[in-house]
Amino acid sequence: MTTLTLELTDEQALQLSNEAKRLNLPMQEVAARRLFAPWQSALEAPVILDFEEATEYVLLEKGGMPGVRDAGAIESAIAQPQMNFGEEDLYPTLAEKAAALGFSLIKATSLNNLFPN
Repeated sequence: MTTLTLELTDEQALQLSNEAKRLNLPMQEVAARRLFAPWQSALEAPVILDFEEATEYVLLEKGGMPGVRDAGAIESAIAQPQMNFGEEDLYPTLAEKAAALGFSLIKATSLNNLFPN
């Protein structure tokens, strides 16, 4: 278990206490909700980029040469989270699908200069 310690001013502690009473929740839960609020909308409403948009974003942020060395490897990596065996989904949860996709894309490394030497 990971422990997070927050240093609050008296005013911040009073605000949390009042909000916790109003919501009938423990102060720790109210603090966690406030702490993670900036990411909550991203978790609830993911931004969907097509391959070209995602590639352009990476090139702008990290640099590198445009283009793909092996489009088949990218397509295979993208298909990985959808794999099943018989009628059973190999990656049944969203977290498992995301992990499979990330692992497959990193393993494929088919983008030019994704990991420069």
